[in-house]
Amino acid sequence: MTLGDLDPAALDAARATPAETPGVCIVAGQDGAWHRARSVYVPEHAAEHAAREYAHLTPDWETLIGSVPVIFPAA
Repeated sequence: MTLGDLDPAALDAARATPAETPGVCIVAGQDGAWHRARSVYVPEHAAEHAAREYAHLTPDWETLIGSVPVIFPAA
């Protein structure tokens, strides 16, 4: 799949990725170019364990949005 790009040609880039390469996708970079990315397989139990172990590092909602300026659209 192609992430972060609505360009119709992104579908062509995604289709060019062989099915024999699981975990590979095309992502749009900050530079606007497409890049191949690869993820590793993480079993569900390992992901759940990591989520529990590091949950204490999750910032609270107010900390996350406190520094974001509120911008209202022009009426």
